Amino acid sequence: MRDDIPLSASELGISQVGGSVAQGFEPLVEAFAETLALSHDHGGALHIRVAGNVVADLWEGKPR
Repeated sequence: MRDDIPLSASELGISQVGGSVAQGFEPLVEAFAETLALSHDHGGALHIRVAGNVVADLWEGKPR
């Protein structure tokens, strides 16, 4: 597998979170899911860039 191919949250076993992360940033998916579980079902989004490259693009919840 190439290092620059993002991994989907579902590939990492966290099906309630949508989106993807770059390899090496997988712990963000679990941390994001845990944080949302404590947010009383509000949902959220996380988008992180490092040196201009997207390393995390995650979301969970329903738009209001």
